[in-house]
Amino acid sequence: MFPEDGSEPFAVLPLGSIWPSHPEAEAIANVIWDSGSRDRDWGVTVARCLEIRTVADRHGRGVDALGNPVSKQEREGAKRVLKKIEECLQTLASHGIEGAAAALVRDGDYERQAAASSMRNAARAAVTSVSTTQGAPGAWVVRAGQKGESVRHNLETSVVTFAWDQLPDLRRFDAIDELKEYLKLEPDFAWLEGNPNKIGRHASQLWQFRTDVGADDLVVLPLKRRNDNSRIGIGRVIGPYEYDPGQVVGALHRIPVAWLANEIPRSVIESDLLKSINASGTVIRIQADDAVARLQHLANHQADPGPAPAARPMFILTWNPPLAGMTSEELEAHHAKCQSRIDGTDGDSKLEGWWTTGKRKSGISEGDEVMLFLHGSEGGIIADGFATSEIYRDGDINCVDVRWTKWVDAEDGLPSEALRQSIAPSFFAHGPRASGQQVTDEEAESIRSAWKELEAEPAALTGDEAGTKLIGTVAVPEGAIRRTEVNRYERSKWARTQCLKHYGHRCQACGLNFEDRYGRLGEGFMHVHHVIPINEIAGDPDYRLDPIKDLRPVCPNCHAMLHRPPDKTLTVAELVEVMQQEGGTADEA
Repeated sequence: MFPEDGSEPFAVLPLGSIWPSHPEAEAIANVIWDSGSRDRDWGVTVARCLEIRTVADRHGRGVDALGNPVSKQEREGAKRVLKKIEECLQTLASHGIEGAAAALVRDGDYERQAAASSMRNAARAAVTSVSTTQGAPGAWVVRAGQKGESVRHNLETSVVTFAWDQLPDLRRFDAIDELKEYLKLEPDFAWLEGNPNKIGRHASQLWQFRTDVGADDLVVLPLKRRNDNSRIGIGRVIGPYEYDPGQVVGALHRIPVAWLANEIPRSVIESDLLKSINASGTVIRIQADDAVARLQHLANHQADPGPAPAARPMFILTWNPPLAGMTSEELEAHHAKCQSRIDGTDGDSKLEGWWTTGKRKSGISEGDEVMLFLHGSEGGIIADGFATSEIYRDGDINCVDVRWTKWVDAEDGLPSEALRQSIAPSFFAHGPRASGQQVTDEEAESIRSAWKELEAEPAALTGDEAGTKLIGTVAVPEGAIRRTEVNRYERSKWARTQCLKHYGHRCQACGLNFEDRYGRLGEGFMHVHHVIPINEIAGDPDYRLDPIKDLRPVCPNCHAMLHRPPDKTLTVAELVEVMQQEGGTADEA
C-alpha cells in the first residue's frame, strides 16, 4: 500500500472477469495492469478509484459513454466493482490518505459516513464534481435552439447545450444576481431592454442549467427538425455543466448526457406530462407527477404509464385462531395451504374469501388495501391483499370479500412488537382492538415499507442462522417454543433483515462476502449468528434481544466454528483471534 519509492499510496482493486469484457472496462484494466508491477498488480490510487467509479457508475445504470446499452452481465459486474471501489477508498481513508474520505461521500445509505448533510454535499461537489443537485433525481426539458439547430450535434456528441455563446463561462458567477447584472449591462443582451422581468426569466433558466441540472437527472430533448416536432429524446445526465470555447457554434455551454432513447413519439405521452414538456422556455423543470419514473419507462418501453395512482386506504383485519379452536398444528397447516393457493402450487393461484370487519359497517370500498393481523404471542401482520367488495351484512356479521396476494408464516411477517414500538406505534399501541380499523396514511406507508423490506429478504432459514423473533432496534421478548416433531425456536425474518441491513452481507469473522466470491449466485446469502446461544436464554421471560447488538452476520464456515467447542460458544472476537494465530484469512474461508 505504501511503495518504497515514495510514490502515491494505493489499494488493490480486483476487477473480476465479467465487467472487463466491455471495451471501456477492458481499457481501464489494461491501464491499471500497465501502470503496475509484480508487487502491485491491480493497485489503484484515490484518483484512479474516482476514474473507474465514473465508468462503473455509468455501466451500472445500463449505458456506455456513447449511450449504447451494456449487457446485463456487464451491468452486474460494474455494480460489484462499485462495491469494491468503496472498500478500497475505505482502506485508503483509514490510513489518512488525502482525498479518500471525501471520495466516499456519495448519495446512498452509507451508515459509516455519518457526516452532516452540508459537509456531505460540499465534499461531493468538490471531489466528484458530478452533481450539484441534492435528493432524488429530477427531470428537465433542455431545447436545442429555436429551430432545433443543435439537435443533431447534441445527439451525436451526447450533450445538451445552451446556445448563448455570447456569455462567458457561467461558473464565473457566484450568484444569480451577478448573472442578472451582467445581462443588464452587456451590450450583446441589449435586446432584453434592461427589463427586470425578461432578465430574471432568462437568468433563471441559465442558472438552472449551470447549477440545478445534475448527475442522474433525466433530460428531454425535443427533436425539432424543419416542420417536424413530433418526437423527443431522453437522456440521463452523467456530469456537471461545462464550458468549452473550442466547441462549434451553439455548443459552448454544455452538459454531458447518456442518451437512453431517441425518436419517442409525442403521441404516446399522456397529456399532463406532454403539457409540461411543451411549456415555453429553453430549460424547464418538468412538473408532472412521477415524471422521472415515467420518462424512464418511456425510454425503456416507448409507453407512458401515467402518474402512479394514489395509495388506497389501508384497513387492518384481524384473526384469532384460538377463539376458533384451532391448534398450533392446524394453524401451521392452514398457513401452508394459504401460501400454496397464492403461489399456484395447489392448482389455484387465488386465495379469496370473506372476512369479518367487526363493528365497521361501511367505509371499505372495492380495491382498498387490507392487511391481516394475527393475534397471540406469535402475532403480527402475516398477509396483505385488497377488498373485492364493499362491506355487506351476512346474518349478524359485517363482512367484506378479500383477495389475499401474499401470506406468510408468523415468523416471516411483521411481529406485533415491531408494529407497536417502531413501525406504526399510534395504531398498534393498544390494538388492533377489533377487525376493520383504518390506519392513517402516514403509518400505512410505514407498514408498506416494512412489508416490502421483508419481501426483498429470502425466507427465514432453518437453524440458528435464521434469526429469532426480534425486531429492528426494538428489544422484544424471545419467541415461545413451538412443538412439532422436535422443539424449535421461532425465527423472525424481520430480525434477520434488520441485522443484515445494519452490518451488510460480510462475515464479521473472516470478511467473506458471497457476492464478491460467487457473483450474482451469492448475492444476499449470509448466516446470522446469535451472540448468546438461544438455548441459554429460552427460559428467561425478561430477556430482550436487539439484533443490532446481539446478532452478527457470519459465513457458514465461521458459524460452524463458533459452535464447535463442546463446552462453550466462541465469540466472534475469539474466533478472529484463532484465525489470526493460525494465519487464516477471508480468502481461505
